[in-house]
Amino acid sequence: MKQLEGVSRQLNDAVRAPRGKPFLVVTDAVKGPLKAKLGRFLSGKAAGVEVKTVAEGDILDASRRLRRAFRLPADLPPPPPKAPVTTPATGAQAATPTTPTEGATPTTPTEELP
Repeated sequence: MKQLEGVSRQLNDAVRAPRGKPFLVVTDAVKGPLKAKLGRFLSGKAAGVEVKTVAEGDILDASRRLRRAFRLPADLPPPPPKAPVTTPATGAQAATPTTPTEGATPTTPTEELP
């Protein structure tokens, strides 16, 4: 949620800038109910922002080209391990979200919007 609030602030700043209509680019894996939730979130937090969709493969290709151009490592380092999540009612450890295996392309978003 904190990340979404940051995106909202950036988009609202872009709305006030004289560079044209702001937009947010998302992967084509964002569709259906998740895309609808994103639309509702943006309409309440950053009205006037257009959502554009780009194929996941195109995003990865652009990332690889930029990493080569800036002489960065070809692969991103793995994310740090996440702390276990406990359920408030029982205190039991909930299932920890997993990341895709190396080289795999995620086909669905892993986080739900509020």
